[in-house]
Order: sequence, then structure tokens, then C-alpha cells
Amino acid sequence: MSLLPNELCDRIIAELHNEPASLAKCALVARSWVTASQRALFSTLHINERNLSALTTHIGSEPSSVVRHVKHLHVHVWGDVQKAHQNRINRGRGASSEEEQHKHVLALLLPDLHHFKNVSELTLDCCRWLAPHKWDGAWTDPLAEAFPSLLKLNITYPSFETLSDFVDLVAAFRHLQHLTVDGVDVEEASHEYSNEPQDPYSGTKTPPPTLESISYKSPHANHPFRGCGGGPFLHWLAEHPGPFKTLRLNAGAEEGDVNAAVELIVAAAANLEELSVTFDDQWQMWDGLNLSLNTHLRKLVFPSGPDFVSELPQLIQSISSPLESITIGDIDQIDEEVWPEIVAALAAIPSLKKVAFCIGEIARDTGEERAREFAEEYPEFSERGIVVFEKKDRAAEW
Repeated sequence: MSLLPNELCDRIIAELHNEPASLAKCALVARSWVTASQRALFSTLHINERNLSALTTHIGSEPSSVVRHVKHLHVHVWGDVQKAHQNRINRGRGASSEEEQHKHVLALLLPDLHHFKNVSELTLDCCRWLAPHKWDGAWTDPLAEAFPSLLKLNITYPSFETLSDFVDLVAAFRHLQHLTVDGVDVEEASHEYSNEPQDPYSGTKTPPPTLESISYKSPHANHPFRGCGGGPFLHWLAEHPGPFKTLRLNAGAEEGDVNAAVELIVAAAANLEELSVTFDDQWQMWDGLNLSLNTHLRKLVFPSGPDFVSELPQLIQSISSPLESITIGDIDQIDEEVWPEIVAALAAIPSLKKVAFCIGEIARDTGEERAREFAEEYPEFSERGIVVFEKKDRAAEW
């Protein structure tokens, strides 16, 4: 029997990647697919309190069987406490003991991390609102030693006692290229009033010199465990600008975060190629944002729009780069009188190839109509070959 081309096998396996059961069955009937299927099935490994013991026992006896395929290690630092909490609610049971709720998964996993030699991405899932523990600085060096060539680090809802603990963790991975931080809380920077000045980092550590992509999201302002203290971290990054090509910044309502985000955009200067900025409902906090220094900016995204649209034309006019793509969110909430200014600012960009306007959930059924109206009212875009209102996979986007 002739063998299928490797390219076709890889395509089939890629299509089945989100269906592990089907992929495993295919591997059972096609021996040549076993290795490729294992590589796909185990490329991302989630470790929590339920599989920790079995996993450490297995890799201790057969260290090369599964771990060699793992590229992305997702560690639930305190166990999958969010799911455990929801299960207790569903079962109508009372809260379990502190020890049962918060198992120190990462601490127990540290001795075995050296087996994961091919990991390029690490996610530290801390879920601090259900596991109110601080990051232990003693974990940082063992992590860096286990993954000396780590390229991507994702930190979700962590809690640090000091800013230095946070900085030390990021700075430890000297080959890091992509950093994602979501919902951080730094205890020493927490204040009763979120807009009070926060002390800057005073240590000697510097960001990884290879860092080129940064995604940062402030804790939600209305969350009971909202946290704060990320501003000084962003300021630290801005003080040591590297080859920052991509910035995705959702700086929320905390003035320290917003000011530091503006500093970071300015610091990226000519290196910046892609920028996504989510504005809070207080546009004046972003006063001073100017894109004239970002001379290589090619893609600009505003996921949400109505809170800042009155200032958007001026911001677009500050662009001095060969911008090719711009996305503006929630256009169904934009006042009609602002539209001509926005369109004029966009039309003045000679390099523009694509304009994507996102329709909010309320107006999702009117997307096609809005697209048709726009094409009729502003034909100069289609005449220049600019794609406008391109439909996305989700019905709410055009």
C-alpha cells in the first residue's frame, strides 16, 4: 500500500488537532501516524492537581515518552481552582479545606521540569481571586534553569508581594520573545485609590533583550479582586526599550497603567509594527498619545471605539508610517457627526489597504446594510482597492 504524502498527513492531523479522541483513533489504525499524532496531541500539556501525581510518576519512569512532544506547558499554579470552585457550586457542597482548594502544583512540579526539554511556551495560570497566595520568588530561578531558551511566557492573574518579584520572573528568561500579562496585582503597589502615584522599580534587572511582543491587560476596574501595580512594570519595560514590534495594551482605568502604556508606545518608536490599544471610558487619561515616532507601524487596532472617537481623527493624523491596516471597534455606537472626520483621516493615508469596522452585538444583524451604505457614501475606498467591512468568522464583525 502506498504511503500518503507527509504534507497530506500533516494537514489531516492539523484538522483533527481539536478532536483528540478522533486523532487518537486515527493513530491506532495508521502506524505511520503515531508519532505525528502524539506530537499534535501532546504539543500543549495542562498540569493541575488532578493529573500532577500520575504525570510526575510517569515522566520519572519514562522521561522521554510524552514530554519530548510538549511545546507549550500550561501550569495551574495552585491547581485548577476555578473549575474546582464551580464544581462545588454545582454539587451544592460547602467549601473544602484550604489545603484541598489550593495545592501548590508548581512547587511540586519544579523537581521534574528539567524533563521538558522542548518547551518553548510557558503559561503560569494563577487564578488569584480563588487562590489568594503570592508568587514565591524562590520558584523563579528553577524555572529559568529548566527553560533557558523559553520564547513565550504567559502570566494570568498572578499576585506578587513586590514589584521586584514580578520583574525578576520576566527578566530571568533572557531569550524571551513574547510576553503576555493578564490581571496582575502587586501588593506593595496597591492603594486605596488606584490613581495614587506608584513607586518605580529601583533594581538593576533589565528586560530580555530579545523581547519583541508584549500583551498587557489591566485587571477589570469593577472586579472585587481588581489588583493594580502593573504601571511600574510597564514603565520598567519603557525605560529599557528593546525590539518591540508588537504591543497589545488594555490599560483599563488606572492612571499609572495608562501613562506607562503611553510611555511604552513612545519607547517602541520605529521598531513598532503592530499596535492594539483598548481605551477606558476616560479618554483624557490618554492625553499625549501620539504615533508620529512609530514610523514603521503597519497595523493599528482599536478593539473598542465609542469612548474615544472624538479624538480618533487627530490620533490618526499623527501617523507618519506606511500604515496598511486599521480596525475600529463598536462603530454602531459612534456618533454620525464624527464619521466624516474619521473617514477623511483614513482616506489621507496613502498606504492603507484594509479598514475593518467591528459591529457590536446590538447591531450585528445590520452589518451587511452598514457595509453597503458605507460603500455607497464613500466610494473612494473601493476605487483605491481598500477592503472595507471585510466579514470575519464571527457574525458580529465586518
